[in-house]
Amino acid sequence: MKRSEGFIIGICRTTMIMRIRIPKLIRSIHTYPISFLFFVIISGVQQPPLFRSSSSPEFSDSRRSLNKLSCIPVHKGIAADIPIYIDGNDNFVNQAWMNGWPGDGTYVSPYIIEEINLPVAFVYGIAILNTNVHFEISNCIINGGSEGIHVRNVSNGYISGNTITNATQSGIWTLNSRDCTVSNNSITECGDGISIDNSSNLTLEDNLVTSNIADGINLHFSHYSVVIDNSITNNSNTGLNVDESENNILYGNIVMNNSYYGITLEHGTRNNTISNHYFGGNNGGNCQATDNGISNIIEYNYWDDWLRPDSDKDGIVDSPYEIDGTANNRDLYPITLSPPSKTPPKPINVKWGILILFIICGLLILMRIRKK
Repeated sequence: MKRSEGFIIGICRTTMIMRIRIPKLIRSIHTYPISFLFFVIISGVQQPPLFRSSSSPEFSDSRRSLNKLSCIPVHKGIAADIPIYIDGNDNFVNQAWMNGWPGDGTYVSPYIIEEINLPVAFVYGIAILNTNVHFEISNCIINGGSEGIHVRNVSNGYISGNTITNATQSGIWTLNSRDCTVSNNSITECGDGISIDNSSNLTLEDNLVTSNIADGINLHFSHYSVVIDNSITNNSNTGLNVDESENNILYGNIVMNNSYYGITLEHGTRNNTISNHYFGGNNGGNCQATDNGISNIIEYNYWDDWLRPDSDKDGIVDSPYEIDGTANNRDLYPITLSPPSKTPPKPINVKWGILILFIICGLLILMRIRKK
């Protein structure tokens, strides 16, 4: 039998089967509408999610940003035991092809570098320079070197779920970059934990930054960024250091037991908002914050050394918390209870969205059948 004849016969058989089965399916739906609706609901529950929520637990290894969704499945990268150095878009394309990294550098399909194990890094564990492709660095283990992850002059990067230790300068250093996210990383026993230098529109979220030699998180000449829900503890200098930076939002961070101030706002900082933090045990029991900038807003923070009096029991200490520094700033509304960890809205759980969609489709089908 020729291939073309076999193809035609196959089409005919498929058509006959459909002609037989589809009318039966319609009669079954009309006869047993409740059973059909139950089947639709169950199918909706069992469907795999078409999107990965950027804040859901199952997406902790490849979250895109605070309020974005990625519509690609989770991929596994190719493990490597040598440092990675990428310079430019073309070089990224070549290395992705050689190493078998998934993705094509677009928003819907970023390059994914993951599960790299570098027990001994040299200068950089992973360095990416001069690119604007979309990429993710996730679930890597990097020890030693000058910087665990170095990102310079890039945009559209996502760094998540990495464990970085013993980097002498910074665990993660982002320089001259924008529109990047650093989340859910563990950074210990480095110089600075996370250094953001001359960058903008960054999100730093849910990182564990502890026991580093210098500052926990350092913002220098950086603007319009969000630092939220990080745990910054037991660092040998300042927990949060903000220098020559403007219009940043620092919200809901836990800042505890750092040797110097919990937060330092250096000269040249202005219009930054610091709220809903937990400050405890910083600066050896002295004032936990200093402000040498201009027009910074510090309010609604919990200071473990300033919890009373609260005579009207409204959860706000009756007198402000005085901040060190030349700005003569103070927290006018120091709170007496530890703040909740997070208030920004979460993206909708897409699994429930799919379920709702299936239910609506099932109801529409039933209504159409009954009208006939």
